[in-house]
Amino acid sequence: AGVQFSHSITDPFEDGDSAALSTEIALNLEVPIRLTWSLIDHIARPGGAIVNVTSLTALHPKTSAPVYSASKAGLRSFTRALRAQAEPQSIHVMEAIPPLVDTAMTAGRGKGKISPEAMADAMPSATAASVPAGIGSHSSAFCPVRLSRGPTKTNRAL
Repeated sequence: AGVQFSHSITDPFEDGDSAALSTEIALNLEVPIRLTWSLIDHIARPGGAIVNVTSLTALHPKTSAPVYSASKAGLRSFTRALRAQAEPQSIHVMEAIPPLVDTAMTAGRGKGKISPEAMADAMPSATAASVPAGIGSHSSAFCPVRLSRGPTKTNRAL
């Protein structure tokens, strides 16, 4: 989920670049933060969950999309910090790192994309499998989206 524009930071900054930069950062980073902040009181209950959709570019930046990569890395960092803050309220905070989804943003890129419908269908089961409620742990072999719960109290101490 998000928006991606191609930027060459070495090219001169033009008038349209400012709007594209603001839009990309706002939609990919600011909106999820504001949405979480405004809804956290409604989510704060046992079993409450937040899933932020990042990207593999948060881990492996795409040279033609440095702002997208940076915004998704920022959302990844926010998710990890939020996870620690939300744990005392029993809110499970997860990061979804989807494969390449067949959308207008990915047109002409790569093969083996999944449909938006397949992605939407995969999210509930991946989320349920990632919430530590005795359901079991997530395995990327069974789901086209990788979810990260982050460190648990047990392995954080190791």
